Amino acid sequence: SITKAIFRKQSNITFSQIFNYNFAQKEFQKSTEKSQIATTIFQTLFAFNLGLFVFFALQYYLNWEVTTMQAITRTGIIAGLILVLFMLKKSFYFILSHVFDRVEYAHECIFSVYLYNRVIGLCIYPIVVALAFVDPEVLKPSLLLIIGYVMIGLLYLLRLYREIQISIKNHISIFYIFLYFCTLEILPLMVLVKVFTSIVIPELKVL
Repeated sequence: SITKAIFRKQSNITFSQIFNYNFAQKEFQKSTEKSQIATTIFQTLFAFNLGLFVFFALQYYLNWEVTTMQAITRTGIIAGLILVLFMLKKSFYFILSHVFDRVEYAHECIFSVYLYNRVIGLCIYPIVVALAFVDPEVLKPSLLLIIGYVMIGLLYLLRLYREIQISIKNHISIFYIFLYFCTLEILPLMVLVKVFTSIVIPELKVL
């Protein structure tokens, strides 16, 4: 609420930008120091909300019985890993942009990534609140998690589509677009899925 009050403009135009590329492009071009500060804060909130969502998912599947301090610690670790992951991705973007002399293209792609992260953070916040406080008999956690998965998946696909639009506008060849998706999108996603299944599935078998 405090962030929304301080960065009211950035908050109000967020959803318009994810559906309107021209509008998002204009906002990117007139990006100010204040909007960059807002992006950093919203990115942190995204990591925290997604960290909570992942924690509740693991707690549901693995039947974790944890104390308050353990829950805070585990959520903090997950959120920290999410932030580190996107910081590494941002660094990789900049390295490639300087190698291929596409700095402006990299900045716009990063802007797009952070934009959709912001929306994901905002959209899963009600899911996280419901997982924490709603009686499981009234609203099943499995249903809330499925809703969360669908929302995150749809926004992720929208982000990929936006990045294709950015690539085409910057005259990036189809080959390089395919190479980008393989190295920066598909491969990390496969690694995360592999790590998640290697942790969850053995635990489920034990249970």
